[in-house]
Amino acid sequence: QNPSGRGTLVNEVVNGSAASTSKIRAGDFIVSISSSGRTADCAWLSLAQVKEVIMQAKCPVRLQLRRGGPEPWMLSRDGSGLSVEQMMDEASRRYGRLLEEEQEEALRAAFAALKETEMRKANQEAVA
Repeated sequence: QNPSGRGTLVNEVVNGSAASTSKIRAGDFIVSISSSGRTADCAWLSLAQVKEVIMQAKCPVRLQLRRGGPEPWMLSRDGSGLSVEQMMDEASRRYGRLLEEEQEEALRAAFAALKETEMRKANQEAVA
């Protein structure tokens, strides 16, 4: 699942790949893929689904990318991070019209997992 609704994150661009000779950079989000007059919206697709769309596309393939801007969970007002509810409020403010109920539930679960990891890390640092 892709709970962010921002697209599929490009983690790495491999040297010598087609992506490396284009304007794609690590940190970009693939928002849509166009080929043969058809466009696939990738905002909520998983990596596996995006790979499948690319494999089925006929050349030339055009990618729409989104670059920059923090995700809601990267915002921090006091250094302790935001609560799950604060993250959901921020996500709703930014992406509200794009969020459907199922996607909102997936996003809430992802935020909860982030907070759990954050708390586990803080506890480990406190013990050390």
